[in-house]
Amino acid sequence: MILSCLCSSGGSPDRVFCVGNYGVIDVSFPRDAISIRLVDGPEGMQLIEAAGLLLWSPATSQVGVHHATVEARMPDGQVRREEYDLRATHLQKALFVFAHQDDEFGILARMIQLKEQGVDVTAVWTLGNKRRVAESAKAMDLIGVPKDRLHTLSCGGLANAASVKKTVDSLAQLMRTNQFEEIYVNAFEGGHFQHDLTQFAVVQAAQAAGFTGQIYEFPLYNFDGWVNLFRLVPATVPTIQMSLARERMKFIQSLTTCYPSQALTTLGFTVAMPTRHKMHPTFRPLPAWDYTRPPHPGCVWHDINLRQRISGSRSYRDAVLNVVREYYNLSGVHPSTALVHEQDKTREARKQAAKALPAN
Repeated sequence: MILSCLCSSGGSPDRVFCVGNYGVIDVSFPRDAISIRLVDGPEGMQLIEAAGLLLWSPATSQVGVHHATVEARMPDGQVRREEYDLRATHLQKALFVFAHQDDEFGILARMIQLKEQGVDVTAVWTLGNKRRVAESAKAMDLIGVPKDRLHTLSCGGLANAASVKKTVDSLAQLMRTNQFEEIYVNAFEGGHFQHDLTQFAVVQAAQAAGFTGQIYEFPLYNFDGWVNLFRLVPATVPTIQMSLARERMKFIQSLTTCYPSQALTTLGFTVAMPTRHKMHPTFRPLPAWDYTRPPHPGCVWHDINLRQRISGSRSYRDAVLNVVREYYNLSGVHPSTALVHEQDKTREARKQAAKALPAN
């Protein structure tokens, strides 16, 4: 995930990067810095100045400990320096966190890829009933994730701050016990309140557990200007784009039969989504979102979703933004003031930083 890194005094690294996958560090300089530059770092590391990000995908030959230094020139002429201790390693354990059973379709290609590489994959859902749990378990069995790596939380459905805190505590314990290097979670995109609060819970749990690996988000649906299926809301963090063989895409599509209770929902993947798009699923390192504000301007899908309006669901502000604020008050944990949040970055900065990176 993207967090402000402090200068390390030894022991745990500021950030862990896994061989063959892009990770980032959000440098923690004030937003009024005139310019920033990468003074030194491992071979292949890039500084995306418009986004204030260090981007790196280590090679096998780079496994081990590294160091990076970034400098910023301030308006008063002073030069400030940040130093980061890094560790490059082979990915051994990955955690996938979902709100609902069927959210997996946003990242199934990556799950399958990691299983084929011999990675220990764990999947967690923050809510779910018996029927839907069984549906996901069937799909997970077909891609090789065993039942003892599947977990469903019963913490109140993220309906309020207390439920979120229980979810955070459960996830933090799982992270401490398993020492994951990568975590994948629903995008913060305004599509469904439980998707967004699941990501918020993952971020809070990672902070509580001292997680130093990378967190990635994957899209399901949003309304950033128009109806977007499996497309990420624009951000200054580069997108990682996978390229699937047609046979792999067809296999993933066939898994929709494991979810009979969600037959209508999965039509968005099997019918509405163009084949060329299904063959290029995306995910990205987690941007520094401010969870007290919507992820993008204008209407969010949650507030215009007809089924949610008919069911009398709370507004996005009440269901997500106010719950996040209540959580901060309840837990006594508050967001970092050192970060420039994604909502504060200009559209121009997002355009300059946006590019598709291949998943190695």
